[in-house]
Amino acid sequence: MPARFPPLLSPLAECALLLLLIGAVYARSLGFGFQTAWDDGDYVALLFRYGSKRMRFWYVWFWAFLFPVSNLIPMNTFYHDRYLYLPALGPLVLAGLALERMRGRPWIRPALLGGIAGLGALLAVAAHGRTAVWHDPIALWEDAAATSPQMFKARNNLAVAYFEAGRLDEAEREFRATYRLWPTPQALGSLRQVEIARCRSHTPG
Repeated sequence: MPARFPPLLSPLAECALLLLLIGAVYARSLGFGFQTAWDDGDYVALLFRYGSKRMRFWYVWFWAFLFPVSNLIPMNTFYHDRYLYLPALGPLVLAGLALERMRGRPWIRPALLGGIAGLGALLAVAAHGRTAVWHDPIALWEDAAATSPQMFKARNNLAVAYFEAGRLDEAEREFRATYRLWPTPQALGSLRQVEIARCRSHTPG
């Protein structure tokens, strides 16, 4: 018989492994992540062979509540944070069980406070670093379009920001990019609005 992995020591380890497995499969489905000899089925097989029943339950829970809102059937919206509320219960429950098991140990309170303070400091530094991007719509959407050039919403919003600033040539360029990514009557209408604005700018009086 093949050697089995040692049993998981605590819900904290289960929580960490669950997040790693979800992250590996989800990132690979979006085209990210490093290349390995394993495919997604190997990760799932590992979980169902060696994971606890509790881990298997929350893994299935995560995907069962995420798939219906993953645009497998086209929806009128593309993303909302609230779609993760129910799927996130799995990792949160395991983290709560871990904290419950560690309650009463003298080191847990300082460790938690230190971790929260450290995380808060990191987030504050990251937020401060983004202020240069958030100070106006053009800077914000230029950054978004540079980061995700194939995301039509970023290109469209950048075009709108250029249009409202009167930068018509740049607005036309971004609206054309939007139309290539999302060929709809609305995108064509936006290009028409650029042409109308350009004509008005050259009309005397």
